[in-house]
Amino acid sequence: SSFVELCCRRRPCVFSATVVGMAGLQKGARTSHELPPLDKVAASATWPAPIHHVGLARSASAAGAVSRRKALKSDAGFDDFLSRQVTCTQFVQKWVTMKRMREIEEQRQKITARKFGAQGLDGFKAMLVHRFGSIVRAWRFGLDLDGSGKLSFMEFSSACRAIGFSGSVMKVWKEMDSDGSGYVSLNELAPEAHSAMSEFREKVIAKYGNMLAGWKQSMDRSGQQRCTLRDFEKCCADVGCKSNPRKLFDLFCPEKGKQWLQMEDIDPAMAAALWRGDESMITVLPSLGAKAKSELSFFERQECALDTRAQCVVAREHRVRIEKMASAIKAKDVGPRTLEEFRTALMHRYGNLVQAWRIALDPDDNGRVSFQEFTAACRGMHYSGNIKKLWSELDKDGSGLITMAEFAPAAQAAMSGFRALLVDKFGNPLKAWLQAFRDDGHAKVREDEFVKKVTDLGWEGNASQLFSWYLPVGAKHVTLADIDAKAAEALSRGDLEMVSVGFRVTKPSVDVPFEQRQMTFSQGWRSAQIIDHRGKMQTLEESNRMADKGAKTCAQFKLLLQGKYGNLVNAWRKGLDISGDGKLSFAEFNAAARALGFSGSVRKLWSELDSDQSGVVTLGEFAPDAHRSIEDFLGLLRERHGNTLKGWVEGLDKDKNGMLSKGWTRT
Repeated sequence: SSFVELCCRRRPCVFSATVVGMAGLQKGARTSHELPPLDKVAASATWPAPIHHVGLARSASAAGAVSRRKALKSDAGFDDFLSRQVTCTQFVQKWVTMKRMREIEEQRQKITARKFGAQGLDGFKAMLVHRFGSIVRAWRFGLDLDGSGKLSFMEFSSACRAIGFSGSVMKVWKEMDSDGSGYVSLNELAPEAHSAMSEFREKVIAKYGNMLAGWKQSMDRSGQQRCTLRDFEKCCADVGCKSNPRKLFDLFCPEKGKQWLQMEDIDPAMAAALWRGDESMITVLPSLGAKAKSELSFFERQECALDTRAQCVVAREHRVRIEKMASAIKAKDVGPRTLEEFRTALMHRYGNLVQAWRIALDPDDNGRVSFQEFTAACRGMHYSGNIKKLWSELDKDGSGLITMAEFAPAAQAAMSGFRALLVDKFGNPLKAWLQAFRDDGHAKVREDEFVKKVTDLGWEGNASQLFSWYLPVGAKHVTLADIDAKAAEALSRGDLEMVSVGFRVTKPSVDVPFEQRQMTFSQGWRSAQIIDHRGKMQTLEESNRMADKGAKTCAQFKLLLQGKYGNLVNAWRKGLDISGDGKLSFAEFNAAARALGFSGSVRKLWSELDSDQSGVVTLGEFAPDAHRSIEDFLGLLRERHGNTLKGWVEGLDKDKNGMLSKGWTRT
């Protein structure tokens, strides 16, 4: 109380500040700008004491005082002396000054905040909400302008200056970039909003495959390229999103109060994919999130490659199509399930088991079917039973191959017997066809002809049944290829012995000559060709010899020409003087005589015809009587009409049809 009275009496102007300061100190408040207690200020080492006494300052010069202070510092009681010289008034003045400086600093910070904007991360967020309506909108339209989902420090600095933030950008950046990655994402700026939006997108992708499919099937229910709040709530319920639909709708909404959302509001990549025509969103690469590429697994890195994503999507779509096709086929499946049903289906499609064997089971005509070939044939027939069980039923000997004898034993026995009959009577099936059925090798045989000829050959079985086995589906005739395809192949090569197709008559080895046993296939084929060629040459020589009329003299030559052309004039024009110049040289005559089959001496015949030895033969020398008659007639035409053309037009061709009838000579 004495201290307060003293202060009021000597310094009334500072009483109120002193009381307030003491009251504040007694409450025990501790801030960065607190003042020390009054009873400890004088003795505290942090409060600098005066460096000189008032009396010393008045009695000596500045230089003398400094020298004396340096001397007094060595004295241990000098500091205590100086602290005792501080009066209460000096202490109160210092304390009040410090409090006033603190108030001025607080007032300056408030004025700066009102004048220059927010300070710190909280102020930065408050400014974003005040300006854009929400932090999400601020991120989309003020910070992440390129839509990459992350900000570098340079982008963040430019965005802060653009929106008018005057605080410490570096300080706000450090507060936001909590993980020290060098990038800031929406998850660091607004983690709750980012989590809700990410959850919604993940749920939509999990249910519909991608965001675009979810937009078309669930969000844009009206097809007007917009999503209302009601549709959005239904979509959240369908995908099982746990966030509040209204709050989530407001987060996606680009403008406060807008009643619908568009594709780019929910996912800009979805809208870009639709404009590219990429409905599967193959071109939209997955987000790496907070991971670096070095931290990704092998499969996660492969998903980031565009071609790999495209292949996966195409494979997935192809798998879906196959599954749908398989389901449709299974729903309509009425295929065979047992061996009897399988044979019935083959007979219904191909007419009989023999044609089914040739077309469906053994198309390469090697006489046997492997399991792979049999499986493919069963799938082609839509067999829905157990293929392995069906195979075991047909492969009775367990050889791993199915033959015609195991598939259709009755037909195989009959056809083998008929083939043996043909070989026994004619040597091979090709000769049997040429000699017994058709001599041209390409004709077709009807059923009645086949039955008659087979019966004539001594076949004791059912000829009509045999014909039906050989008959193709939808045909009415059988050919050599239907009876024996290798025989038809050999006929196309002209191989009557069927050596080129490996045909051999089974005989005991003692009955086969040594030379034939030693022959290879190529040697046997060459030998058969030589024998066949020799036979053809002998036949040709014999036919030429029989056709030779033996014209050896001039009279026989003219008789030969008359027999071939009717008269000598036609023979001259069509057989000898082909060029029409009215004369023949020896070379022309020689070629014409040989072509006409003259077998005598051409030179002797030439000398008989070339009577004037001029080196050429004319029609007057070859047929003098006919030549004179023709010349007389032509002379008569020229005499009466002036020339032969007028004679033809005026005297001969009066009806103008370009020809003369048989009785024109009488006219």
